[in-house]
Amino acid sequence: MKTIFRNKMKRTPYDELCVLIILSMLKKEGKIVSSYYFHHLFTTLLGIINEVVPLIEIMTKEDLITHQGRYDTSGLYKDLQITDKGLLYLKENISKVVISQEEFHPIHIERIRKILELS
Repeated sequence: MKTIFRNKMKRTPYDELCVLIILSMLKKEGKIVSSYYFHHLFTTLLGIINEVVPLIEIMTKEDLITHQGRYDTSGLYKDLQITDKGLLYLKENISKVVISQEEFHPIHIERIRKILELS
């Protein structure tokens, strides 16, 4: 497992994979109640260790997603949704995604491909 977002200015292929997973899930679900959903999804189902909150902040600044602020006690973001710009970004970049065969277990690769609707 790998930690992401050491460099906030330029995304690595690993960072980009996480962005596309978040956008894909928001597109499917419409709204996610808490950013903890992504922490749980990444760590439990996909074998990805990351810092979700900074990722959400960056995606918000880039106008890829919106949210209704943070929960008072946890610092997690609430009511996340994809924007039109996020939908366009997902459409334009989904075919460029890189899923490292060396960094992920085959079951995690299968799950990631399913989330991203890749054949």
